[in-house]
Amino acid sequence: MLIISQLRMNCFTAILSTGLLSFSFALPAMATEYFVALNGSDANNGTIEQPLKHIQAAANKMKPGDITYIRGGRYFEEVKLTKVKGTKKQPLVFKAYQNEKVTLDGTIAINQTWQKHSDGIYKTTIAEPIWQLFVNDKSMTSARWPNGNWYDRSIWDKSKSMMWPEKGKGELGTYFNKELSAFNFDLTGGIIVVNSGSFKTYQTKITKHQTGDDHFSYNTKGVKSHFSFKKSGVSRHGYFLEGKLGLLDEENEWFYDSETKQLYLWSEGGVNPQSLNIRGKVQSYALSITHSQHISFTGINFFGTSFNIDRSQFIKVADSELMYPAYSKRMLGDISPIEVTKMVVRKENDLANNQLVNCKIAYADGPAIEMNGVGNRVENCYMHDIDYSCTHKGGYTLNMVNAPDLTFR
Repeated sequence: MLIISQLRMNCFTAILSTGLLSFSFALPAMATEYFVALNGSDANNGTIEQPLKHIQAAANKMKPGDITYIRGGRYFEEVKLTKVKGTKKQPLVFKAYQNEKVTLDGTIAINQTWQKHSDGIYKTTIAEPIWQLFVNDKSMTSARWPNGNWYDRSIWDKSKSMMWPEKGKGELGTYFNKELSAFNFDLTGGIIVVNSGSFKTYQTKITKHQTGDDHFSYNTKGVKSHFSFKKSGVSRHGYFLEGKLGLLDEENEWFYDSETKQLYLWSEGGVNPQSLNIRGKVQSYALSITHSQHISFTGINFFGTSFNIDRSQFIKVADSELMYPAYSKRMLGDISPIEVTKMVVRKENDLANNQLVNCKIAYADGPAIEMNGVGNRVENCYMHDIDYSCTHKGGYTLNMVNAPDLTFR
């Protein structure tokens, strides 16, 4: 076991009366069990025979010591718990029923008719913006240059998935590369993600480029944390580009145009996506907990979404799998910080005592989890394929920089 202070990684009363001994017991109220199932109704009473339909409906009924059992299936909702307080002996418990597979899903089905666009690319119009696309529950890669994909893990190989400014040319804010002159489209309005040294990543908009140019300029306003371009050399300034349809040039890439609401996909083999299971991410958090205490979640999985535990203590998440929990909104032109998995309190020296136990977190853009506060525990967790763009606060696989007395084992 490793103890870490800073990681960046009823009583009864006997009454004698008239010669008789009588006993008065003050017992805790009996815990209530609620059941939730996809075929339930929120008008039901919540028994296993008459389950509720939504987890939130059960949460609204619960008192300290109560348990909600969730039957198997995918749930598309956002559960919000605000100022909900159990106790150490009587926590509120949410649990998958008898190991049935329960998943909170942050995606929607895309069932529209697709039309051929060009080469292997198909397109369709969707009503709701999405910022991550899945085919058969596997993430497609946002259209980018240089190419780097999830399916063959090349997205993690900087020698393939990143470009460097051409030596002897340019400066911070303007990059040259002879390959740019082959682009038959204008990069202006696209996005550049720059890895310019340890924990110095930033993302910003491309401000100037013309078709055929071998260089482009990008916005450096507000970019405070970067290595000196001249002192560090171009080798410290790896970058990749996103945000333009013209960058969609290989299988398993996709693009969404926020203005036209057109969705583009080059699926594997160039097949019509109509025959595939297509889903799009529309939610950052399926579970939000604020100003709450003594709540546990066991056996509840997350797909394309995650949890945000904020200013809350004694929260436990156990036996859960988080697949694709966080992803940048760059596809929507949004370069604000990624909404990542969190278990945080207001100040680093505030008591937290939150726990992440027996969990798997995989395929995230951003850290696996961000935690702070005193007395947290992370135990027996498997985290992999994390933080490929390093754009959340400069890039941390585990962000626990203000977590005194953290047990990580």
